[in-house]
Amino acid sequence: MYYKSFSIFFLVIILFLSGQIFSQTINVPLGHRVYFFIERLETKGVINSVQDGTKPLTRMEVAKYLVQVIKKVQKGEHLTEVEREELIFLKKEFREELSVLGFPIESIELKEEWKQRIKNRLPGWIYRNNRNMFEIKSNNIRIFIDPVFRRDSEINSVDTLSRKDKIYQLTAGGKFWGFWGKYIGFYFKAINTKEWGTRYYPDKYRITKERYGYVNGYGNYIYHDETDSYLYFNKTKISLEIGKDKNRWGYGYYGNLLLSDYATSYDMFKLQCEFWRLKFTYFTGFLRSYPPVKQTECLKNCENILPKYISAHRLEINLTKKIQIGLQESVVYGGRDLELSYLNPIMFFRSAEHYLGDRDNALIGLDCKLLFVRKLKLYGEFLIDDIFIKRLNTKWYGNKFGFLGGFLYVDPFNIENLSIRYEYTRIKPFVYTHTYPINVYKHFSTSLGHRLAPNSDEHIINLTYYVSRRMFLDLSFVFLRHGTNTDNENVGGNINQPHKPGDRNYIGFLEGEVEKKNTVTLSLSYEFLRNLFFRLNFNHYKAKNYLIRGISRGNFSNTGLYFSLELNL
Repeated sequence: MYYKSFSIFFLVIILFLSGQIFSQTINVPLGHRVYFFIERLETKGVINSVQDGTKPLTRMEVAKYLVQVIKKVQKGEHLTEVEREELIFLKKEFREELSVLGFPIESIELKEEWKQRIKNRLPGWIYRNNRNMFEIKSNNIRIFIDPVFRRDSEINSVDTLSRKDKIYQLTAGGKFWGFWGKYIGFYFKAINTKEWGTRYYPDKYRITKERYGYVNGYGNYIYHDETDSYLYFNKTKISLEIGKDKNRWGYGYYGNLLLSDYATSYDMFKLQCEFWRLKFTYFTGFLRSYPPVKQTECLKNCENILPKYISAHRLEINLTKKIQIGLQESVVYGGRDLELSYLNPIMFFRSAEHYLGDRDNALIGLDCKLLFVRKLKLYGEFLIDDIFIKRLNTKWYGNKFGFLGGFLYVDPFNIENLSIRYEYTRIKPFVYTHTYPINVYKHFSTSLGHRLAPNSDEHIINLTYYVSRRMFLDLSFVFLRHGTNTDNENVGGNINQPHKPGDRNYIGFLEGEVEKKNTVTLSLSYEFLRNLFFRLNFNHYKAKNYLIRGISRGNFSNTGLYFSLELNL
């Protein structure tokens, strides 16, 4: 019944959208450089009314913000030399969308210096458009194809180990994206990764690793693959996405409390609409539990893994050009068919969860960003997992919430191309946990929310300086504390261990064994050719009261060196 209702619901949406005239577009991958460019220029006051709390943005949304920059520059707005060069690069990157918006790019602007240097070494049909390795045009379809590659090495010197810890990874694959007719955009990326080194690697199939889905172990290395793929239907103010992708909600830079992109991607269908100063997003995603939660009654020699879902919606509001807020909700549930209550985009999920028997994991969040002072952006997020108002000022374990706050200061003290960021995150005990294992707020073994474990806090201070458009330096300081569970007591420090009968009802923040880690990291990134990056990372951290070799707690330090060469990632 539920699947039939879902099919009808889904079909109605398709029929509604297919009868409209569309402006085709796709999402901009979450790691794309344009996100920081937009954030930086918004903080400087060059761009306004940026609704970037709901990511990913589409290529058309990004192009509209670039149009704001282009118009401001035409009127004499000052950009640094690095920003001007980056704008030229991004105009080439989003040329199709800018052309639709009435800002076509001249052919002379499309020429790439790097291609001119090697033009005699490449066939004419490779990088013909100066952006993608291959481009296919046929009637009403356009496809852009690129290879994906990364080779990285990490060497750690840990004072408690007799030898250096070495990790190597090789990633290879490809991606294509494009448009079909006037109404369909599509995206596909598939990569395979092999990891090996001096660490122990299990000889098991279908295990998992933080941030990934299933991983296969072969004794001396592990292997995993990942594919993102979706179709995107878009009307002027309404869009529908169907496929496997990620979401990131909120204004946090190093993490988000309700929904982050830290876990691997998941299948979903997503609706989004914009009107006036509002942007509304709804999706239902299909998750995987790990370890798999299996059906108790199953025929012999079969493995019936119970389904797991997430439904979430978010309303982002531009109150003014200087104040944006976001209201959001999510619910994770499983072990049964899709719930019609959660398929309703405008349902109050917390109320629906009560109606359905209080057996699911519902969260509510609020976030905002403030731009009162030019060059300075303030932002914050508040998450409620559970809360008991009568016991709000106590250490009651059921008051499960977290908050995040920070600022971005660009061109401080009139030093161009420099930015300073500070971000603090605090997550109380038992946040994200749930009585039923299938409803824990995670996908595979990774949290859907912030990467920090419950009962933790973190300070991050970061300085980023762009030497040129192609090269930047990054210096960061991270101060982490985590109250972990002990052998004898559950203090809410593990996402997989909910509060159970017999556990204390009143637990303070950072109780248990308090682990501390202070890290300093210096990074360099240089772009040799278009989207071909060399990255170098040096870090040193000191850890206190950590469990060493699973035997006893103690202190240790680590000095690490990481370097990589990556293309189109």
